[in-house]
Amino acid sequence: MGICSTTYGDLVCRGCKRFAHEVIDWNVYDADQREAIWRRLEGMRGQIVGRVFMIVDIWVYLAFCREQRLPTTIETKALDDVLASLVRNNNKISAAGLALKSDGEIELGSDPDALEVMKRIDVVIYGQALANYERNFRVSSA
Repeated sequence: MGICSTTYGDLVCRGCKRFAHEVIDWNVYDADQREAIWRRLEGMRGQIVGRVFMIVDIWVYLAFCREQRLPTTIETKALDDVLASLVRNNNKISAAGLALKSDGEIELGSDPDALEVMKRIDVVIYGQALANYERNFRVSSA
């Protein structure tokens, strides 16, 4: 891991999305506590990835997955792996038979670059993590 942005005063790390108190206490957490945190973060990412993508060409998707040696499922973890592979190869999302859903959560045009999509997803995840922190851990000043 790199330098956590909580070092600079963020309540939620902009990189890993852990809460400040989780970063501070990380070395005293046991394996189960750490795993629970990673599951929460993976679940949050999976929800967003599942909400923003749709497979518009299943044959292109399956061929891309086989070529990249990725699972050919359409689960959100698989979609996240496909996105990461697209970013590594500097591709647009259509190269894997994907498109963005038109619900407005992430708007980038008809065939966006995978890196731009990943950056936008990261912004949405950070916003949700921050809202979760504010809702569950912030002490009201009133």
